[in-house]
Amino acid sequence: MQYGDIALSKDALFAYLGTNPANDNFTFVDVDSLQPPTAVVNQRDADLVYFLKKYRKAPEGSAEKTEAQKQLVEIMSCRMRIDHSVKLIGMLLFERAPEVLNTV
Repeated sequence: MQYGDIALSKDALFAYLGTNPANDNFTFVDVDSLQPPTAVVNQRDADLVYFLKKYRKAPEGSAEKTEAQKQLVEIMSCRMRIDHSVKLIGMLLFERAPEVLNTV
């Protein structure tokens, strides 16, 4: 496997992935370096997660929080209309709509 350009590929990979011995015993006292990784979110739910985080981070009682809540409710109601429409279409196309749509 080649890393970098031709001149760099002659060097061993461990030369770039090694550690600095001066930092082996260094610890971060003031900063928590072990932050939990972000959760994986389905692409369909990404907008919901974004607006929910925006709502939670906004200062209590601010116009920003009110606007974020309005956007979140709007996205949720749009999602509910789409889900209901898909179920209705499924009922028209298939006899057992919920069973067929849930297996797909």
